[in-house]
Amino acid sequence: YSVSLLPSNATSIQWTVPAAALSFTGQGTTSISVSYPATAVSGNVTATAVSNCGSSTTRVTMVSLPACEVAPPPPPFAKAGTGIITPAAGMQVMVFPNPTVADFKVQVLTAGAAKITVRILDVQGRALKSYTVLPNQTSGIGSDLKTGAYMMEVRQGNEVKVTRVLKF
Repeated sequence: YSVSLLPSNATSIQWTVPAAALSFTGQGTTSISVSYPATAVSGNVTATAVSNCGSSTTRVTMVSLPACEVAPPPPPFAKAGTGIITPAAGMQVMVFPNPTVADFKVQVLTAGAAKITVRILDVQGRALKSYTVLPNQTSGIGSDLKTGAYMMEVRQGNEVKVTRVLKF
């Protein structure tokens, strides 16, 4: 969001964003960048010029964003050497949003009831975090990770899936 110019005699712009916003940068300047969650967001972004003499009238822009859709399951694949397309068996792992600025939502679709372990690894393969999640439910993980690239290893019994994830 931005205003074209700082009004004359103004020293800064005071911005407000919807309460659901995850973060924003640029407070006091003519332009801000806002990060929103994958859930629905509604509210207002406001800009008020501030000077030593007071404040201007507030400019308001309404924000109404729908929730992001869950990523679809992976497409079917051809069984080696058969040319026959069969749906993927075993567990399916969905990670969204990826990349993210907050936490990753992880959903593991599986017929098994065994415990599921999710490990976060750095790019050298060192384990940084470990979580236990429930089958067929969405869990939020990684909110405490720093900006960077990671590998997310999801394990249930002997089945393992690895997904590369990015945090900004």
